[in-house]
Amino acid sequence: MFTKNKFQYCIYNHERLELHDLQKEYQNDKAGTKLKYENQLFCPSCYKVDLVINEKKGKVYLSSHPKSPHGDGCEYSLESASKIELKEYYEKIDADFAEQLLNRIWEEKVTREKLLGNVNAPQDKNEISDVKIVLENKDGIRKYLPRRSLLLNELEESAHLTMYYGECKVFIGKTDKKYYLRMFRNNDHAKYICNLVIPERVYRYLEDELRFIPQSEELSFKHSRANAVPVKLAFVSTMKKKQEYLNGYLSFSKLLKVKRI
Repeated sequence: MFTKNKFQYCIYNHERLELHDLQKEYQNDKAGTKLKYENQLFCPSCYKVDLVINEKKGKVYLSSHPKSPHGDGCEYSLESASKIELKEYYEKIDADFAEQLLNRIWEEKVTREKLLGNVNAPQDKNEISDVKIVLENKDGIRKYLPRRSLLLNELEESAHLTMYYGECKVFIGKTDKKYYLRMFRNNDHAKYICNLVIPERVYRYLEDELRFIPQSEELSFKHSRANAVPVKLAFVSTMKKKQEYLNGYLSFSKLLKVKRI
């Protein structure tokens, strides 16, 4: 799954272009979208590899052009980390570095100097440092860390710990021992995306950070949707389906980052 659909965004016209936006365009005009972006989409890490739009069983994704090699050290050229490697990595990750990692997934900026490979270009002081989304396993082999946009047409189950990110509306439903961070699309329809289950022991460390989000013991989706507020967020979790609902699970407070918008 992760090896074949790594690219959740790409570089187009010196800007970051999200896969979920490409999906919308492609569904409206397949031939026109392919023609518009032909030889115009690039790897978001090395800015060298041409990316192409593909479709399989109704699912739209990006892949590297087979004759276009990635730049040296590009994270997208790496093999995906295993389930065990991901578990060990996120259990041991330093809280400050985890914050940098989650910041990068939503704040990455692209400059012309980067695209041209100008290492001496002046750096924006407000720009997120170039944190590589990779891990190094016990054998010293670098591996790709999987990530998924919350705004894809269809969010899938995952037994692997994955970085999820995006802009959405959120509401917290609470019970005696758990909190449910409910996510909805940030538009007029506010379609349900998924829940992130937060155990009480983890929520205690996040209480101040999440205080601005409305919460209630009323767990109906109608109530949650009506009172949800817009945020940017990123978190690390598996994703499991129970009946028709997708549920993530937050094991550590350091693996969630939320920002009011």
